Amino acid sequence: MLHSVEDGAPPMLGRRVAVYGGGNTAMDAARTARRLGASEAVVVYRRTREKMPAHDIEVEEALEEGVTMRWLSTVAQPEAGKLVIEKMKLDETGFPQPTGEFTELEADCLVLALGQARRCMSCGNCFGCDNCYGVCPDNAIVRLGDGQYEIDYDYCKGCGLCAAECPCGSIEMEPEPS
Repeated sequence: MLHSVEDGAPPMLGRRVAVYGGGNTAMDAARTARRLGASEAVVVYRRTREKMPAHDIEVEEALEEGVTMRWLSTVAQPEAGKLVIEKMKLDETGFPQPTGEFTELEADCLVLALGQARRCMSCGNCFGCDNCYGVCPDNAIVRLGDGQYEIDYDYCKGCGLCAAECPCGSIEMEPEPS
């Protein structure tokens, strides 16, 4: 989205824009959505403000520009005109855990702002960007270290957000054998 704006071809986002992420890229995307005419821009982030990687000034300026924040929330399911949001809670180590409590957020557009690196994104080789780990609403992606991940199929519900967010195409969805 930000690259399209920079290139002079801003996308049509709609009136209600949800931005998923917690870094400076998410703040930039939400502020840009407001500047492009969105009446509502909401940042959805699965941790608290204290755990958010965005700089304080970025968050303050976003709030001043009318961006709202949904802390301890994750996108469970995108649907036409809305998002199903699951409330998160922090466990004893400070890691967000799903609660099973869901709400809906009206949104014309969902911008995934997870700080993707600028590089060739079609090689099929994982480069450890953490997008799949960050977007999984079920905590089914397990970080193994050194840019390696595995999927815990006991938790995976097959929503496909990890594959949709993988910038290099290294995650593919396959139907379960019947």
